[in-house]
Amino acid sequence: MLAIDGSAEQIAIARKRQRYFEEYFERPLDITFVRADLDDYVPDMDHFTVTWLSSVLAYVRDQEAVLARIYASTQQHGAVIITDMNLWNPIFLYSEWQRRRKAYPLENVAEFSKMFLRKGTVGARYDRFEDHQYFTVTTLSSLLRKTGFSPFSTAYSGFAAPMVFGRYAARMESAFSRLPGVRTFGFFYLITGVKN
Repeated sequence: MLAIDGSAEQIAIARKRQRYFEEYFERPLDITFVRADLDDYVPDMDHFTVTWLSSVLAYVRDQEAVLARIYASTQQHGAVIITDMNLWNPIFLYSEWQRRRKAYPLENVAEFSKMFLRKGTVGARYDRFEDHQYFTVTTLSSLLRKTGFSPFSTAYSGFAAPMVFGRYAARMESAFSRLPGVRTFGFFYLITGVKN
């Protein structure tokens, strides 16, 4: 297993978690940790089975180039799994509005709305404040196709916060995730692309 992060601190945390899971599963886990910037990193393998990108694509400069390198390093029938915050979730939008309002008190609604606009990168949305590129499942599916992957499945989650719904959170989560028109507003999306 290969684990990549640009932060030495995050890699140190991951190594601690590795020890925890080795004790839990009572066996060693073969993980190679690499500190690297995904915008520049070129994998020296061509047999990845699964690549997991969790809240990563929003922060890289050229998502298309990163996904193209992952595609080249993925074996036939391998997959990329991408999860991030859903741009269309009202709670995510409200929290981003609040965060930006505190950080940038002089900015107005027009500036906040630029988060929904495209900026050069096909399929992404632009956050002018921090140069993040947010996606919707539709735009990310288009980018996956452009880089060679076939979008395979999509799921949404984060409808029912456990601290609000308590022991009913799992049931609420399951119910909301099945409702057409509602399910696409989950706090998180998860999309899988396959190399055919």
